[in-house]
Amino acid sequence: MRWKIVFAVVALLLAGCGGDDAASDDGPRVAELQAEVNRLRAQLDLMTTGTTAAGTGTTAVTLEPGAAVDYVPVFDSIFEGIGARIAEVDDAVQRANAAWEAETASYDDTHARMSQAVADAGAFSDVVGLLPVPAELATRYADAIAAIEEFELAARAVLAGLEAPDDGTLRREAADRLAETATRVLSATSFD
Repeated sequence: MRWKIVFAVVALLLAGCGGDDAASDDGPRVAELQAEVNRLRAQLDLMTTGTTAAGTGTTAVTLEPGAAVDYVPVFDSIFEGIGARIAEVDDAVQRANAAWEAETASYDDTHARMSQAVADAGAFSDVVGLLPVPAELATRYADAIAAIEEFELAARAVLAGLEAPDDGTLRREAADRLAETATRVLSATSFD
């Protein structure tokens, strides 16, 4: 039951990414996030109950009562998915920043895109905060969790830099920090 609640919350948080203020090209990203949540939910159902939820096809797997379940592939998949989405958010911010720098985007458009990035980064940070990572796996995911939380702070700094009355230095430095943090997230969420 705990997993169903967590994934319901995750689905709601991720569905909020790319909200009404988002650019029109965010629709596929939201659909992809929802598909990923559905895939992970089916995977968890399969691992915990031996069947997938209705609508995703039924697969029977024999699970011995009391047998240990390997959650590593599930959590690896969750963190890898979040890492990939963070790379997309970073790319969107870098494109918005470059367009602002080149004076090809309005302040309002740039602000909206960076505000959406802050919302998305906050959703990812919230998701990792809600994940019930088993204690024995906590050290495996500690770097990923820290990097994802740092990404939210870096996204907030880019928006604050845009809003700052300086010559753009704060925004440029924050955008560089965001890119570095996104790279750290990708590295920390690659479990090869």
